Amino acid sequence: NEYRYRDYVEVPFQVWDTQNNVQLMASFRDQQEDGSWNLIASNTEGDAASHSREYLYVHNIVYTEDADGNISKNGGHEVGQMYNFWPVLSTDASFEPDNLPQSSLAVEIQINPGILVSTKNITDAYGEYEGLNNFPQSSRDTGLHPDQHNIVVYDKDDDNQTFRLLTGNDGGVYTSKKSTLPGSIDGDYTYISHGYNTTQFYGADKAPGEDRYIGGTQDNGTWFHPEGITGSATAEAEFGIGGDGFESLWHSTNPDKMIGGSQYNNFARTTNGGNYWQSATSGHSDVGSGKAPFITRLTHHKKNPDKLFSIGPSGVWVSEDFGGQWTASSMNDVDKWTFSNSMDVEVSYADPDVIWAGTAINESYRLHVSMDGGKIFDATANYSDFSMGYVSGIATHPSDVSTAYALFSFAGYPKVIKTTDQGQTWEDISGFNGTGNASSRGFPDVAVNCLFVFPTNTNKIWVGSEIGIIESLDGGASWDLLESNMPPVNIYDFKLVDNQLVIATFGRGIWSVELEGIIQTPFLSNVYTNPAGEIVFTLNTNTEFDSIEVNMGHKILGTVYDAPLGTINHLFQNQGFDGDQVVKLNAYKEGEIYQSPESSFFVFEPNDVANFYITNFSSITGQFIGEGFSLQNPNGFSNAALHTSHPYEDQKEIVYYLRTPISIADGNSIMTYKDIAIVETGEEGSKFGEPEFYDYVVVEGSKDGITWIPLEDGYDASLYPEWLAAYEGGDEGSSELFKEHIIYLEDKFLADDIILIRFRLYADPYTNGYGWVVDDLQIQVQPLNIYKPVASDFHIYPNPITEEAVIKFSKQIPTTVEIIDLNGKIIETLQPPHGTDHMVWDRKNTQMGIYVVKFDLGNKSISKKIIVK
Repeated sequence: NEYRYRDYVEVPFQVWDTQNNVQLMASFRDQQEDGSWNLIASNTEGDAASHSREYLYVHNIVYTEDADGNISKNGGHEVGQMYNFWPVLSTDASFEPDNLPQSSLAVEIQINPGILVSTKNITDAYGEYEGLNNFPQSSRDTGLHPDQHNIVVYDKDDDNQTFRLLTGNDGGVYTSKKSTLPGSIDGDYTYISHGYNTTQFYGADKAPGEDRYIGGTQDNGTWFHPEGITGSATAEAEFGIGGDGFESLWHSTNPDKMIGGSQYNNFARTTNGGNYWQSATSGHSDVGSGKAPFITRLTHHKKNPDKLFSIGPSGVWVSEDFGGQWTASSMNDVDKWTFSNSMDVEVSYADPDVIWAGTAINESYRLHVSMDGGKIFDATANYSDFSMGYVSGIATHPSDVSTAYALFSFAGYPKVIKTTDQGQTWEDISGFNGTGNASSRGFPDVAVNCLFVFPTNTNKIWVGSEIGIIESLDGGASWDLLESNMPPVNIYDFKLVDNQLVIATFGRGIWSVELEGIIQTPFLSNVYTNPAGEIVFTLNTNTEFDSIEVNMGHKILGTVYDAPLGTINHLFQNQGFDGDQVVKLNAYKEGEIYQSPESSFFVFEPNDVANFYITNFSSITGQFIGEGFSLQNPNGFSNAALHTSHPYEDQKEIVYYLRTPISIADGNSIMTYKDIAIVETGEEGSKFGEPEFYDYVVVEGSKDGITWIPLEDGYDASLYPEWLAAYEGGDEGSSELFKEHIIYLEDKFLADDIILIRFRLYADPYTNGYGWVVDDLQIQVQPLNIYKPVASDFHIYPNPITEEAVIKFSKQIPTTVEIIDLNGKIIETLQPPHGTDHMVWDRKNTQMGIYVVKFDLGNKSISKKIIVK
C-alpha cells in the first residue's frame, strides 16, 4: 500500500495477450513523480528521484479506455499481476518517448503439469505454524533444529509404506521415528550427534593454549566449548547468546573472557567462562536495526586482547576493557566513509596499533587506516584501474604494517587488491581485467570473504571463497584450489591463534589446521598465591625456549631457564606484591625475544601458618585482603562486622582472603561464624552449582591456592525464612538476622593440611539484594577448660548431628551425661539406661553450635565435643 495510485496516463507502449489478441492493462512505478514513464540509465545511488526504478507491471485484466477500479488504488499494482520488468536505458542512449523505434518483447507463459498433493508441517522450530517439534535456540535435544541442509529417507518398508527421515541441519544430525508420516507427532525427532558439523559459522576463535572453540552461527546463536571439553567433530558445545551469531573473540590470556555478537552490533560478553553473558554495548550508539550493519564485526590483536574494535555508520568504535565501554574513533575524510552490511574492520597482525576499516573503494568512498591504535582514521586512495564498490572483506599482513588486502566479489572484476604503502596505491593480484574474461592468474571468478598470509612464508596466501580455499604459493602470481581434506564449502573467516589457523565455514562447522614453524609467545593461564606464600606461575608454551623472564609490577621477579614445551608450574618468592599485579613474559630463543601481552592477576602475602584464628571484626588490619568487603557498623547492628556494599553490585564476583593459613588439627577442626546473606535467590528447586542457582555466597578452602573447595554448599537468602522475607521485602539487614554456621574442616581436608580460606559472593547480571554480613569468625579455637582430650572409651555418632546422636560406652557406664555449651551452661542432663552399652540423645530444640558432652565417672570426668547442625 506504500505504492500510491496517482493517475491513468498515456505511456509509449502497449501490452497484449498475443495468443488471444487481447490488450491488457499495465501500471508503472513513477519514481520521478512527474506523471510520465521515464526510461533512464541504471542508477540506485544518490537522491531517490534520480533512481532508475520505473518498474512496469503487467496485469491479467483486459484493457479499457477507463482506469480499472481494482488497479486504480493504493497497492493496485498487485492485482492480477502476471509479470513485472525493471527496464533501464543503455548508458549511451537517450530516451525520446515520442520518437521510439518500433520494437516488441515477448514473454511466453508455460504451464507444467503436476501432481496434486497434500502437505503437513512436521517441524516448526519457531512456533510460526502449529508449534510441532518446536525448537528452543539454546538447546539441541528438544524438537528439531532449524535450517535443514540435507534430508535422507531410509529404513523404508514398501509393504507398510513406512520410513524414517535422517536430517542434517545447523544443529547436527537428527533421526525421526518410523511411521507412514514421520515427524508428524511432537517429539518424533532424536538428536544423534554432538558437534555443529553442518552449521553455518560467520566467525570463530579459540581459547588460549586449549583446543576449545567459540563461533557465531547464522540464525542459531553463539556456541562455545566450556572448560573441560576439548573441541572435536563430536564434542558437545554450550549455548552462549542467541540471535544470529557473527564474529566472536576469546581473550588470549584469560580463558574466562569471551565476547560475541548478534545482528546489528548487539554485543554480549562473559567474564566467568560462559556461566553468564551480559550485554556489552555501553557507550556504543551504532547498535540496532537501521543503526548498524546486520553482519556484526569484532576484532582485536592477541597481544592486546582487551582492546576491541567494531564498526558502524558512524565509523570505528573502540573498547579498552573487552566490551565494557565503547567510544567512537575520530574519522578524517568522513565524506569518504559510507555504510553497508559488508563493512569490515581488522587489526593488523603485524602491529596492534594499525587498524584497517571501511566499506567500499570507488570514486566516492575509501577504506580507512589508523596508525595510532584507533584514535584517528585517514582515508586511503582509490583503486585507479577499475571502478569497484563494496568490499567483501579486509585482510592484513603478518609482518608488514604497510601491507593490506581488500577483497571484492564482483563477477569479472578483481577479487584481491593489495597495497604495500598504507593504501596510497593498490594493485590487483587476482588477475581480472574487468571484461568478464577468466583470470589470467587462475583465480576462480567467485565470491571471496577472507584472506590469510602465512607468517612463516609470506608468499603463501589462502583466500576463503564460496567454493573453498584458493591458494597461492608465489605471492599472488598464480592461484589454484587447495588440495586437502577441507570440503569445497564457503569459507567465512580465518584467525591465527597460538599455532593454529581457525577456519569458520558457512555450512560445515569450524575447522583448524596446525601451522609448522609458528613460535607462539608463552602465555600465563594462571598466577596465584599458595599457602606457603610463594607465587605460582602457570606458563604455557608451544615450543622450547632458552629462558622465560617473568615480570611483575614492571620489575623482573625471576627467570625460568631451559623452559620445556607444554605447561610449566614455576614458583617464585613473593617480593612484597599485594593485590592486582600486571604480569608480562619475555621469552628468548636463539637470540630472538617473544613478548607476551600484559595481563593482571591477584596475589598476596600470607601471614605465618597458625593452628587457630579468631576475630570479632572490631579490627582486621593486616588480616584480610581482597575487594568488595569492609568493616562497617550501620544502623541496625550493635557492633562492627564484615560487610559487602549494600546493595552489592550485579555481574560481579567479590572475594576476601584470610591472610592466615590454617593447619588442620586432628579432632578439633571446627570453624564457626555467623552471618546474614540477603542475596538473590535462584529458581525453585535449583541447587548450588547449577546455572539456575543465581547469586550466592560461599566460604572456600584451598591447599594450593588455585583449587578452591566449598567448605559447605554455597547459599542464598532462601537458606532461612527470615532472610528470604527480608530479600522479598527489600529490607536491610540487622543484628536479629544473624545465623550461626558450623563447619567441620576435616570433612574436606586431612589433618596437618595447610589451607587458605576465603569468602566469596557471586552476583549474576540481573537482580541483587542487600548483601552479605559476616561476624565472629573462629577457626579451631579450643572450648573452655571443661573440655579435655577424650579417651577412646566413649564414641558419639554421627558427629556432627542434625537430629539425634548415639552415645556408646565401650568400658564404663557413666552415672550421668551432661550436655554443656561453650559458656559452661548445662543444657541437658541425661541418665544412661541400665543393661545397655549405649544411649540416644535427641537434640530437640537445641540450637546449632558446638557443645561438650561430659561423662561423670564418679572419681573423674572426661569430655567429648559434639557439633549440632
